[in-house]
Amino acid sequence: MVRFTSVLTFTAAVCCWSPLRAVAQCTFAGVGDLPGGVFRSNAFDVSADGSVVVGESHSDLGWQAFRWTAEDGMVGLGDLPGGIFSSQATGVSADGSVIVGRGNPEGGLVFEACRWTAEGGIEGLGFLPGEGPDSMAFCVSADGSVIGGRAWSTDFGMDIGLRWTADEGMVSLGVLDNGKPTRGAWGVSADGSVMVGAGGFPNKSPEAYRWTALNGALALGFLPGGDVSGITAITPDGLIAFGGSNSAQGPQLVRWTQGEGMIGLGVAMNAKDVTADGSIVVGNDVDFQGATIWDAENGMRFLQDVLVMEHGLDLTGWVLEEAWGISADGSTIIGRGFNPDGNREGWIARIGQCECSWDLDGSGSVGVKDLLFLLGAWGSCPPKGDCPADFDNTGDVGVKDLLVLLGNWGPCP
Repeated sequence: MVRFTSVLTFTAAVCCWSPLRAVAQCTFAGVGDLPGGVFRSNAFDVSADGSVVVGESHSDLGWQAFRWTAEDGMVGLGDLPGGIFSSQATGVSADGSVIVGRGNPEGGLVFEACRWTAEGGIEGLGFLPGEGPDSMAFCVSADGSVIGGRAWSTDFGMDIGLRWTADEGMVSLGVLDNGKPTRGAWGVSADGSVMVGAGGFPNKSPEAYRWTALNGALALGFLPGGDVSGITAITPDGLIAFGGSNSAQGPQLVRWTQGEGMIGLGVAMNAKDVTADGSIVVGNDVDFQGATIWDAENGMRFLQDVLVMEHGLDLTGWVLEEAWGISADGSTIIGRGFNPDGNREGWIARIGQCECSWDLDGSGSVGVKDLLFLLGAWGSCPPKGDCPADFDNTGDVGVKDLLVLLGNWGPCP
């Protein structure tokens, strides 16, 4: 329990407070936009170490895939030759050297799965053998050698899952063990041996699956009372997967493991990506009210609130729509939203190297002195100057800021 020893202690603490404390290293920023066209960009994936972000941006040529780094900013990757200019990057290898997505090839309004490297530029991966044109890549293994996605199948009259390697080219993932065709591969393990997604016939409810070379695509079922499911994120080792299923209680985020099967997590969330250990999932709520983050201790929370209240980031004017990717260690999160000018823009949040921003006296822990500092700053922040106790960036120090400080009481992480 916090105990106030005397008014003199309080006064001394406030008088001795210095605004020249260390600045937190948490950062949040938009990734920008390619020159020309309408200001618009979407960030869809991030490398394992958080250094490379990929997505799409509207340029003077049209929609164009991009690669973003802190050093170079946003760089357009071009498009396949001959078609109507339109490309998109949806997945990136662990080290950021291989990027996958789709481009517009010569001859029509279809898409073709593509792969980008610094050496080869953007290259089309073709289509399923003997099938009509149309393919897209969604995910890529850690070393960039195995790519997953979807492609048109004349036999089924629909898109089905694909797996691409340099040796075998594009191969269909076929059908689930219950006869439903795979609709697409949305996630792949680090070594490319496991793929996940959803399968089902056109105009029928999809069902989650997990594919391996040994067993093919195995149907994973639904939560009790449900008839729709899909897996959209997988850990690098291929042992833990996340997705969604409807149920008797409504739509739920689900976790799948070999031992436990599919388990409902009690929240309505679309999973987009997961950390390497399976402990943190990012995405958006099913009502599309904003980007979300989930962990076992806290459940689902709106990411914007977490970034502001727990990490001290200033998101004034931003509205975070969806979180699409998270680095292996959870220190970097990317997605898309609306910037302060009202334009849709990809964003990147770095939270892994944050100093303890609620440690107002720089002692390495949150304690009585920090509480006294906050109480001494209670009320409106000055028009100009440092206001370190305004954790929620509202322009004043109040009850929410007090709750943040108390919630982080003790040694800094």
